[in-house]
Amino acid sequence: MKKIKSSKEFIDHCIKNKLGVSVFLTNGVRLVGRITWRDLDLDVPCIGLLKDEDMQLVNLFQISSILPRVVNHGNNGNSFNN
Repeated sequence: MKKIKSSKEFIDHCIKNKLGVSVFLTNGVRLVGRITWRDLDLDVPCIGLLKDEDMQLVNLFQISSILPRVVNHGNNGNSFNN
């Protein structure tokens, strides 16, 4: 089982596995959707968050935490561990 060691790996895992996430911003706002892309090399690193047909550009510096919406398939709730 591979452990995720960095936020970059975690975001890539969410994108690859099309996980639904809740993104909590530093101002307390909660955004819900699916991370579809990331660009950490921009002057302002950001992710694309898709919900229904709406895309939001989210500045990584404004993110407090990202919580995957876990579906338990008998793996003790560890859906983001491979």
